[in-house]
Amino acid sequence: MSVFVQAYVELLKEEDIKIPAWFSFNSKDGVNVVSGDSLLDCASIAESCQNVVAVGINCTPPRFIHGLILSIKKVCFLSSCYSFVDVFKCS
Repeated sequence: MSVFVQAYVELLKEEDIKIPAWFSFNSKDGVNVVSGDSLLDCASIAESCQNVVAVGINCTPPRFIHGLILSIKKVCFLSSCYSFVDVFKCS
């Protein structure tokens, strides 16, 4: 479980923030986020927050994008949870 994602979700809930939020993750291996945490765990945690309207992928090798989006869709069931892609080259 990603401590980083959990901390942000808890902050959104504790501070009763009413604006939409989204999470975007990077992956170097097509399975995990760069911290080594499971993308599925991170997406599940993010989706558990009512404020989260999108979970996506960015700064990731294009060959992994399709599989990562399919993984996100396995755990994001709310109609307000979308997958988006930002495949710009990131340094």
